Amino acid sequence: GAARRCMWMKNTYIELSVAFINREKKIVEIFDLEPESLDSVCSINRDIIAAIEMNKGWFVKNDIELFSEVKLP
Repeated sequence: GAARRCMWMKNTYIELSVAFINREKKIVEIFDLEPESLDSVCSINRDIIAAIEMNKGWFVKNDIELFSEVKLP
């Protein structure tokens, strides 16, 4: 179900960005993640059903902005 979600980068050696997706299948938050960080990066929103991780900067480079719709199966 929908909830607040957290990510961390333990044993991940590349820079990533994460987009949190809400129940309406829209991106509501995007954060940059630091390699090997043990700090949790949590959504502020409590209505998150999924997260998408991409190379750092991918969302900006591809003009993916907050409230962009995501097609999920």
